Amino acid sequence: MAKRSKVDTCRTIQLILDTSCHQLLTVGYQNMSYTTLSQATQISRTGISHHFPKKTDFLIALEGRFLKLLVDHLTINEGSDALELSWQKALQSKEFTAILRLVFHHSVIRSEACYFSHRLMSNLSKVISSHLGPQAERQVEYLLGVSLVHIARHSQI
Repeated sequence: MAKRSKVDTCRTIQLILDTSCHQLLTVGYQNMSYTTLSQATQISRTGISHHFPKKTDFLIALEGRFLKLLVDHLTINEGSDALELSWQKALQSKEFTAILRLVFHHSVIRSEACYFSHRLMSNLSKVISSHLGPQAERQVEYLLGVSLVHIARHSQI
């Protein structure tokens, strides 16, 4: 069998990441599997696991994308009131809450050494603080608490 080119490999990885991102945000971490990814991408489970040996590897690879998606929902350059209003509005977004659900899942439920949640929240706090100052870190902590309560109240049982 001929060796795949770097371009083909990059395309394959990008397809896997795009599909895993979509599944993580729509069906959730628990329901995304190598089988569902294989069915959606037409790439074998072995092929997927070659690039992403552990399920948490998808989260690590998508951290930057998730950070951008979170920040895109927020107004971070018009003061703390605008941040809070935009955060409250963002809680109505399935995408925003799906990312936070992933964060909470990996903060509380997952016991394996995956620092996805810590890094993502730390980076979100840094981005916001760079626009609003160091006092914004406390506001982000508060808003994460508000988010946890919101998600708990609106989760399907």
